[in-house]
Amino acid sequence: HVDLPIVAAAYDPASQWHVLTVKTPAPRLYELFDLVLRADGMEPDTAVNAVKVEPAQDNTWYFVHITDTHLTTHQYSSNSGYVNDMTEVDDFIAVIDDINIINPKFVLLTGDVINEGELEDYLTARYFSITKNTMQRLEVPIYLVSGNHDVGGWNATPPPAGTARNNWYDFFGWDILKHPNGIYPYRTQNYSFTYNGIKFIGMESYVNYENYELSVFGRDSFTAPQMKWLNAEVSTGEGTKVLF
Repeated sequence: HVDLPIVAAAYDPASQWHVLTVKTPAPRLYELFDLVLRADGMEPDTAVNAVKVEPAQDNTWYFVHITDTHLTTHQYSSNSGYVNDMTEVDDFIAVIDDINIINPKFVLLTGDVINEGELEDYLTARYFSITKNTMQRLEVPIYLVSGNHDVGGWNATPPPAGTARNNWYDFFGWDILKHPNGIYPYRTQNYSFTYNGIKFIGMESYVNYENYELSVFGRDSFTAPQMKWLNAEVSTGEGTKVLF
C-alpha cells in the first residue's frame, strides 16, 4: 500500500464535507488503485479501483462512452424468470473485457445503468450490488450518471416513492442528496471533472414516474436548479467541454 500524506484539510459547511487534499507519490507501478480512508473510531472505507495514477498526461488520448446497460436484465420483476436472467450482465462483462484491451483513459457510462432501480432490497434482487461488483472488473476509471430507469421509480411496484433514487445515492451518490441540510442547494447529482484541459460535465437525467417530491424534482429533469448549475459550469475557462 502507499500512504497519501494530507497536505491540506478544510470543512465545507454547506455540504458538511471534510475536504482533504493529499499528495500522490510515484508508485512502483502505474495502474488502478483502491482508495482506503482510515480514521480513528470508524471502519476503513474502501473504494475499489478508485484512483488511476499516471506518470504524465498524454497529448493524444481517448475515452469510451457506453450507455443503457439495463443491468441485470431487460425483463421486469413482473415477468416470470427475471431473477435468473443475467444476459445484460454477461453482455456488460464482454464489453468490459474489450475496454480493458482498448485501455482508454476512462469510461463514461450514462443511464440507464440499471433496468429497475427499485430492485436492491426489494425482492432481494441486489441489482445495485451486482452492478457495482461487475464495474469493478474495469481496469480504467469509470464516471456514470443516472437515467430514468435508475432513479425514476415505478408506480406499479410496492416500494415507497423515492426508493430507486435513494438506492442510487446509497451506491453511487452522496448522502447529503438524501438528507438536505437547508444550506447545500442541490438535490440532484450533477458533477464535473477536468482531464488534460477538457472539462467533462455529468448531468442527472430522469423521468419522475412516481411523482416523488414534485416540488423538488418536477416531472422530469432538467430542473431550473440543474440548469443554473450547468450555466455556472459551462462559464468556466476551459476551451473544450463535454456534456454527458
